[in-house]
Amino acid sequence: MLTAQIAIASLLLLASTLGSSLAYSQENLAKINQKDEYPIIRAPNWLNQQFLIKQRKSIEEVTRSNFGQSLKIGKGNIPILQRIINEELIPVENKLELQALGIVLGDIIVEYDKKLAWQVYEDAEGSSHAVCLLDTKHCLFPATMLSRRIEAGATVDVHRIYEKVLGLIEPVLPKRAYSNR
Repeated sequence: MLTAQIAIASLLLLASTLGSSLAYSQENLAKINQKDEYPIIRAPNWLNQQFLIKQRKSIEEVTRSNFGQSLKIGKGNIPILQRIINEELIPVENKLELQALGIVLGDIIVEYDKKLAWQVYEDAEGSSHAVCLLDTKHCLFPATMLSRRIEAGATVDVHRIYEKVLGLIEPVLPKRAYSNR
């Protein structure tokens, strides 16, 4: 009888140990299978940088062949982007080149503040090039800001979009000493 009680106690101890181990294992497995918390924001790698360069070059080529000039640095490109859009120099079907317009717009945005930079924004849907406030999760997606409007047939005012974007990002930018912002 004592042997049977010991055997039953041993089985109960084994079952409770297995049960708690099983629960612990399932909990750890759920953590392992769980993806990293999104979004993940990282610096562009070599391939990302090459893509951005290629996009800029495509707009540079449009600018040179149609206007006989090069892209400028910063806000000086806003009138050039506007003219490319107004003259419909990029077909609506050419989504990649329309997005290249947005890459140039992103470069203009990056010029606004040294804390803004091109980053790669990854979420459950995939990854995108974004202009982000460094060391935060505050990001803008200029690659599609112009292309989506053009594809939808909307009137595009590049300067207005630029100003609106700055209005969105301005509250989270670090305050500059001796400045109104």
